[in-house]
Amino acid sequence: MKRLKTEDFGGLKFFAQHFRWHDNAIREAFTALISAYGLTGAESFVLSGCVITAAHPNYTWTEGWLCKSGVIYYVMAGSITTATVIPSGYALVWDVKTSYDPAGTINFVNGTSYDIFEIKYCALDVVSISGFPDYMPYTAPTIHQKQAAKLASIEPTFYQLTLNAPWLHGIGGLNIKKDHFNQIYIQGNIYLDNAVSSGIFATLPVGMRPPVDLRKVIVTDNTVVNILIISTTGTLSILNNCSTASINEKFKL
Repeated sequence: MKRLKTEDFGGLKFFAQHFRWHDNAIREAFTALISAYGLTGAESFVLSGCVITAAHPNYTWTEGWLCKSGVIYYVMAGSITTATVIPSGYALVWDVKTSYDPAGTINFVNGTSYDIFEIKYCALDVVSISGFPDYMPYTAPTIHQKQAAKLASIEPTFYQLTLNAPWLHGIGGLNIKKDHFNQIYIQGNIYLDNAVSSGIFATLPVGMRPPVDLRKVIVTDNTVVNILIISTTGTLSILNNCSTASINEKFKL
């Protein structure tokens, strides 16, 4: 972690480049934090709040925080009324605004006066987006939505489990998957053609078997409560005779 070291330097003079280095150190630390969500510093998303209520052309939003291209901005609650038809090349976006804290008005030795306590914040506004591909639309996702989308892109998919005869797959089949948190999901329907049975109907593959025998309540024959037994050897069995079974279970390895 970078930091601006200020102790044990009596009489140290500060220059603009020192503060710029310090600002970059803070931004680098934030980028490291959001990387835990699989995000990069160049992305834009809502961190908290910023809830929009829209009744075009009137928009209001709540206080909050957002990240725009790797920079954190405060958002004050506000409202805006746009044109009924927004012109081509313009869009309603989270726009960066600038204000100054009066306490930061400094008189320099050359006689000039400047505001050095700059405040950057965001508010909804209709602006030209021509030539600005990194603009942040008012519908920008939240950090949780961004994370969910990234996880979904690598989320394992279900695949169909092989059944022991005479059991057959119902509509959609009996499917299984293991997610990134070692959670096993078993979902689907099975049936027998003009017969009833109990006992073992399938076997889970190695790596997807529970550490202890499990018993799960399921519904068979549409209305009958029955028991699904999941063994440490991977066998799936139904306790009592039935001709159909609906299964929607999960367990942790």
